[in-house]
Amino acid sequence: MTREERKTLLIDLCMRLPYHPKIKIYNDSWEGCQKGEFDSNLYFHHAEAFLCDRIEILPYLRPMSSMTDEEKLDYIALGDIKRYTNPQYAYLISEQLDYLNAHHFDYRGLIPMGLALESKEEMYN
Repeated sequence: MTREERKTLLIDLCMRLPYHPKIKIYNDSWEGCQKGEFDSNLYFHHAEAFLCDRIEILPYLRPMSSMTDEEKLDYIALGDIKRYTNPQYAYLISEQLDYLNAHHFDYRGLIPMGLALESKEEMYN
């Protein structure tokens, strides 16, 4: 993983911390964590260990194409893209990003970049 890829993934992981997504951890040397390859939920100590190059992490994310019709309606109801040009509506963008993070969607395209794993069906239900 390149430095730029690590930076992109770290930014994404930090945005997802409050939602504790499922992650695949690869640890071959850090004493503060179970050794080997295993799944867990993301917590701060994982992000910190990733930042310090102690472990490798890949989140399990849902492709945007897996969004259900109900989720699409919920997402759209959070804001009208036409109003985003007005700074007073900037909070709408953050509400939509929060929604995507809470529902574990890959809106950054990390799966095709190899920086995330596609979640198994029903993983987040």
